[in-house]
Amino acid sequence: MISYHKNRKIATLPVAFFCRGLYSIIDRKRTPENFDFFCCFGKIILTAFTIVHTFVIAACYTFQERKLSPLNIAIILSYDGTAYHGWQTQKNAVTVQQTVTDALRTVLGQDVSVSGAGRTDAGVHARRYVANFHADCSIPMERLPLAVNSRLPMDIAVSGAAVVPDSFDARFSCTRKEYTYLIYPGRLRDPFAVGRSYFYPYPLDVDAMQRAAQHFIGRQDFAAVRSMGTPVKSTVREIFTCEADTAGPFVRIRVSADGFLYNMVRAISGTLLYAGQGRFPPDEIRRILDSGDREQAGPTLPPQGLYMSRLWYDGTPALDPFHLTDEWSAPGGLL
Repeated sequence: MISYHKNRKIATLPVAFFCRGLYSIIDRKRTPENFDFFCCFGKIILTAFTIVHTFVIAACYTFQERKLSPLNIAIILSYDGTAYHGWQTQKNAVTVQQTVTDALRTVLGQDVSVSGAGRTDAGVHARRYVANFHADCSIPMERLPLAVNSRLPMDIAVSGAAVVPDSFDARFSCTRKEYTYLIYPGRLRDPFAVGRSYFYPYPLDVDAMQRAAQHFIGRQDFAAVRSMGTPVKSTVREIFTCEADTAGPFVRIRVSADGFLYNMVRAISGTLLYAGQGRFPPDEIRRILDSGDREQAGPTLPPQGLYMSRLWYDGTPALDPFHLTDEWSAPGGLL
């Protein structure tokens, strides 16, 4: 990379040669009769070139500053969370965040700090996930995923990369997230769904689950469907959609919201499972939520059935080509 000082030296050379040539012409052409004219003419020309030279130096400096300023890069990835202790880096544990960070450091040859869209728990998967980091990067964005994937294990894959505004943050710029929970009901399990869904060996009333799901929609207190984890200022969240339906062999529960409490989607899924079993009528959800009592709701289902499935980043057009809000159904082409 050419330094600013080298740019300035290169930009100065033409001006120096011009000045030397101008003085040579003036020395040859001036006479006592036209001395004043050549002095005035020379001053005008030199003033003009001084202004041009100043702009050239400023342009060189601006160009160099732009080259040296780290880019804010967003990457789109997906991962099977079975082998990981969640997203967030932890001491003495293998996590997705640390694995991705190590791969980026190797590829870019520099230290990076990676911020993720959310903290998925141990064993939870992500069909779509966004992370961002600041770095000096000369690799074209269309080639960066290939370079990073060459350093990642097979259960993590980067599918896209884009330069985003400096103010972008994968977590705080996300206006809405969707999680999908997959239940595999039936007497006989499918070995290809093991680790990717929750096996439940009995039939479920999906219509009852869907009716119960409607009571979760809206802005309300969800203390009854959260586990005690990181302290929060408020247990009020807004759920935009909550649906239970069938998708191939699975019962699929999808919940989108402006934010989630600890284990909230897994607790909602367990509560809808109880409704599907007939343990209580769908309208009972209203009483459970009003009680704020975790004991009144259903169980927290295991992590292997949970996926981060869709993300909304309003006002970030650089991410539009990656279709982060498109619907997704199930893992591994099972549907």
